[in-house]
This record gives sequence, structure tokens and C-alpha cells, in this order.
Amino acid sequence: MPVLINEMTLSTLILEQGITDLKESDEESKDIKRYDIKDVFLAGYKSCTHAIRERLKDFNRSLERRLNRDIKRVYEYYETLKIEAKTAAEKKGEGIDKLSNKIEAIELERKGKIYDLISKYTLNIQSMPICAIRIEIQSPVFWINIKRRLSSRQFPLTYNLLIKQFDALPCESCYTPHTPYYICDDRLHIICSNCFSACPSCGKQYCRACSHTCPRCKK
Repeated sequence: MPVLINEMTLSTLILEQGITDLKESDEESKDIKRYDIKDVFLAGYKSCTHAIRERLKDFNRSLERRLNRDIKRVYEYYETLKIEAKTAAEKKGEGIDKLSNKIEAIELERKGKIYDLISKYTLNIQSMPICAIRIEIQSPVFWINIKRRLSSRQFPLTYNLLIKQFDALPCESCYTPHTPYYICDDRLHIICSNCFSACPSCGKQYCRACSHTCPRCKK
């Protein structure tokens, strides 16, 4: 999965057709301020992870439908076993303790079956960098001034001569261009809607570039 990464802004672009997506350019190169190579690889990794999720979205939905169907069947089967156990206990005059043990054994077996189903339908995907090619070209750079309350920050917007268009603004959390964008209050990070969503535990909306855990509930 070829990814074009701007080392100045960490903007990423998945190249659907590989390097054939790039246009020829005869511009002379010059030194520019770059992110550390570790940050560049991290941006590429996160961008690929998001792209893999997007490409497998329909397939994953199909797996979830089949998993839910099979879990429903397992649930109904073991509910039937519990009813049969209760009926048999009433006929034999068994005590509550013996019936409770049977019901508990059925519940444990059902949980095991459901765990096996989840393991069966789980996707295990690994991604790793294969190679990197650095391409240096001279590009126009425009500085935009980001303002939020009393704070401001300048951010470079580059025209990419390889693809003949402006590089998209990066999400500084997942590094995947995904509109709409938000600007966080604390450090004026540019973040996408996915990385500025509400905490599922307490509902607080927070910046994932500032913190990997919710600042309110710490989850």
C-alpha cells in the first residue's frame, strides 16, 4: 500500500495506482525543515491502518452479521437446554442446588462457545514498512495562521508538484486527511472528526493528539 508522506507537514496520501500516480517534475530541490524519520514512518503507519479499516469496512460488516447470527443461534440453543434441564428437574424432584449447578454448567459452556465464535470471526492484520523512497522537489509553501481564542499558530500549506494539487491538511492524531477538521483549545492541533469525538465513557469531547486517554475520566 504505497503512501506519499509530506515530511514538512506529515500530510499523507494513499497512492491507489502506486508511483504511477505521481507526475513528472523537473524542479530543483533544496533543503527544507523535515520531521524526524520516526515521525514520518509513524504517520505512514497510522494512515495505512486507517486505509485498511476503510477498505475492509464492508467485509467486516459481513463478518459481524454472520457472527451475530451464529451467536443468536448458540444463545437460543443453550436457552432450550436450560428449559429442558428445569423440566427434567421438576419431573425427578431434584433440589434447587443440583438444578443451579446444571444451569451454571450450561452458562459456562455457552460462554465458551461464544468466545470461540468471536475468535473465529476476528481479523488479525499486521502491517510493516517494506521500503522508503525520498523524493526532493522545490514546492511553493503558504503559511496559514490558525487562531483559537487568544492563541495562534502558523502551519505550512504546500502545493505538491508530484500530484499537481495542494497537500491536504493532516490530522495530527491519525495523520489521515478526513474532513471536517477541528482545532483543539489547548495546543491548536488540527484534528479530524474521528479524533475529536466524545469519550464513550463520560461523553467529554477531547483531542486525541493531546491525550490518548480522556482527561476527565482517564479512560
